[in-house]
Amino acid sequence: MMDGAEIALRERWRYTVATLPPRTLGLLPSASTKINKVCIGDSAGVLHCLSVKRGKITPVFTTPKGAAISRLAIVKDKIFVASGTEVRGFSKKGRNFYNISTFMTERIASMFVHGNELHLSGEHLYCHYVDNKEQPYYVSQDHLHDICPVVVPGLSTGQDPVAMLACGDRALRVVVGKATVCEVPLDVCPTSLCPLGGVEGGMLFGTSCGRVGAVTVTAQSHTVLWLGENPIGLGPVTAIAEGALLTAEGAAADVVVGHECGTVEVLSVGADGPEVRAVVRLGSAVTGVAVGNFSSDSSPDVVVATYSGAVVGFSAVAAHAEEVGASVELYAERLAATAAEVASLEDRLKTARAAAATANPSGSDGGGSGTPLPVVDVRDSFALVESDAAHLLTLELAVSIEMVVLHCDIDASIAVAPGTAAAATYSAVPGEGLVGCYACEPGTTRLQIVVRATEGQYGTLEANVIPHHRPKVCCRRRYQICALSLHERVSDPIDETLPLSTVELEGRFSASEFHVWLGRCLSDLAPQVSAARTVLVYTSTMIGTHVEVVYEDNMASLRSDCLSTLAILRDTISKEATLNSVHIKMTSHPTMASVPHCLQLLAPKFEYHLRVVQQYHVLESLKELVAHEGNGDFLMAEQRRLLENAAVIEREHADRPHHLRRLHGMVIRLYTDMCAFQRRNPKAGLERLNSTLQGAFNMADLLRGFDSP
Repeated sequence: MMDGAEIALRERWRYTVATLPPRTLGLLPSASTKINKVCIGDSAGVLHCLSVKRGKITPVFTTPKGAAISRLAIVKDKIFVASGTEVRGFSKKGRNFYNISTFMTERIASMFVHGNELHLSGEHLYCHYVDNKEQPYYVSQDHLHDICPVVVPGLSTGQDPVAMLACGDRALRVVVGKATVCEVPLDVCPTSLCPLGGVEGGMLFGTSCGRVGAVTVTAQSHTVLWLGENPIGLGPVTAIAEGALLTAEGAAADVVVGHECGTVEVLSVGADGPEVRAVVRLGSAVTGVAVGNFSSDSSPDVVVATYSGAVVGFSAVAAHAEEVGASVELYAERLAATAAEVASLEDRLKTARAAAATANPSGSDGGGSGTPLPVVDVRDSFALVESDAAHLLTLELAVSIEMVVLHCDIDASIAVAPGTAAAATYSAVPGEGLVGCYACEPGTTRLQIVVRATEGQYGTLEANVIPHHRPKVCCRRRYQICALSLHERVSDPIDETLPLSTVELEGRFSASEFHVWLGRCLSDLAPQVSAARTVLVYTSTMIGTHVEVVYEDNMASLRSDCLSTLAILRDTISKEATLNSVHIKMTSHPTMASVPHCLQLLAPKFEYHLRVVQQYHVLESLKELVAHEGNGDFLMAEQRRLLENAAVIEREHADRPHHLRRLHGMVIRLYTDMCAFQRRNPKAGLERLNSTLQGAFNMADLLRGFDSP
C-alpha cells in the first residue's frame, strides 16, 4: 500500500442521466457485502439506484419523473430526496415510504437526516423537524451554502449531531434551534462541507476560491487544523468526500475534491498540510463526489457526478501502473457497451426528430401552437477571481451552445478564458458600455468569459445564451456590477495602523435604506440589515487596500487607506440618496499619507510588467538562438525555465497594454480624488502625471508628480 504517493484515477464505467444539481449523489450500503450501490437524483425528478459489476451497470430501480431533485441524503438503507419544499423517502428497493411537505418558504437546497430528525436549509433559512414537527428555525442574513451534521463535544447529546452551516459571510456556524452556539470566522467563503472522519467535532470544508481546509469545534472553542492553497487557480469547491485510496494502514484518509471548473483532486493530508495525489479533468462542473466499493469489496473507487448528467466511476491505481489481461477485456466490453448506447441514442434522436416534424410541419424555428418552447437549464456563475482582479462568467448547458451575446452598460473589457474555443466580436464605446458576441464551436457546452470592469461605475452585465436547439430560444441572465466590484469581503477588522481617511455621513435615513444604497457599491451583502449597528470590512483584490463601513439609523462612517475608494463610496451613496430625495450631510477627514501608501502598493505591479517586457525580449533572443543551434542543451537553468514558460510570458506580454491602462487609470483617479479632497483643480498636474506615466516607471518621479501643485 502507498502513503502519500501519486496515484492515477482510471475510468471504469459511465452512466448518463438528466442534468444533476449539486450534492444529489450518494452511496447505498449493502447489508450482506461491502459493495455499495450508487444513487443519483436528477433535474427530471428521477431517482436512480445503480449496481456496478465488472464495469457493467445494472439499474436496481428508477422512480417516475417529477419535480427536480435538489438534494439527496442516505441513512443506512434509506434514501431521502428533496424537491422544492417536499422531502420523500425510499427504501433500498425503491418503495416510497415517507413524504412530508414542509412549511419552508424557500426551495430546499441542503439536507441531512439523523434518526427521527430532519435538518433542512434553503437560501437563508435553516429548519429542524423532529417526528415531522417543526422546531424553532434559524434565519441567516447571509447565503447558506451547505449544512452538515457534526458531533460537538460538550454540546451534542451522546452521538446525536447538531447542524453546522457554511455561511456566505465567511464563517462556519454551529446552530441549535435559533441560537448560534459556535462560530468559526474564516478568511475564505465556505461552499461545501464533509465530516472529518476520526476527529471529534471535525469538519472538512471547501471554499469559493478553490481551497480546502479542516476545523474542529467544541462548545467553547474552535481550531482551524489546516487550510490548503490553490496554486493552479481551480474554481470553487462544489463537492468534497473522504476515503482511503491505496493508503497505508493507519494513515489519514484521502480527501476527494470536486471543483466547479470540472476538475477532481485527490489530496493526502500530512504534517505539512494537503498534497495532491491525483488530478482528473472532466468537461463539466462537478456536482458530487463519493468514495466507496462499487465493483469489489477490496478496492475503494471514486464516483463523480457532473452537471451535464454524466456519472463516472474511477478506480485508483498506482501511478504508471500497467494494464493487463482482465483490464483489456474490461475495456473491450465497455467499448461494445458504448457502441450499443450510441446506436440507441441515434434511434431515439431519429424518433424525436420525426415527432417534432409531425408537430411542426411548416419546419419553422418559431414556437407555434403545435411546438411548445423548450425549457433550457443554464448553470451560470459570475464570481470575482481574486488572483486576476477580474470577474469570471461561467455558462454551462446540457446541450451545445451556439452563441452568447453580452451587453454591459458600463465601461468594461471582455475576453474568452484560456482553454475556451469561441470566435469573438465586440464593440465598445467609452461611456456607453460594450456589446460582445461569442460564436461557439459545435459541441461546446461550457463557456467562460473574463470580465474586467473599472471601479467607480455600477451597472448590469446581460448575457443572452442561444443553444443549438429547434425551435430557437434565448436564455437571458443578468449580473450586477458594483461600483467597487474588485473588493471582496473579509472577516478581520481593519488595521488601525494604516493611514486611514474618514467620511462621516448624517441624515434622515434608516439603516435599511443605507444598506440598499451600499449594495450599489459593494457585493456580497446580506439581503437585509441584521443588527441595529452593522460593521463591514472589504479589501481590494487589485492593490490590497481596505475599507470599513459602519452604519446605523441616521448615521454612517466610511474609513479607508485609499482616497479613491472613499470618493467612489461617497459619490455613489450621494447619488442614490439624491434619487430617493434624502438630504445627507458629509464631513471628510482625508489623510494625505495614504497617497504614497497606495502608490507603494501599486509599485510591484508596475515592476512586474516591466519584468515581463524584459523576459519577453530575452525569450525572443533565446528562441532565435535555439533555432540556429538546433537545441538548447547549452543554456543555463534560468534560460531553460524561460523557454518552458514561453506561453505564459507571451500571454502576459500580449495582455500588458490592457493591464497598464488599468494601472494608469488607477493612478490618475487617485490624483484626481486627492485634488477633490483638497479642493483644488487637478488639470495642470494631470498633464505632468500623464507624461510621467508614459515613460519608464520610476517611483520618485511619480511621488513628485503628486506633490506638485
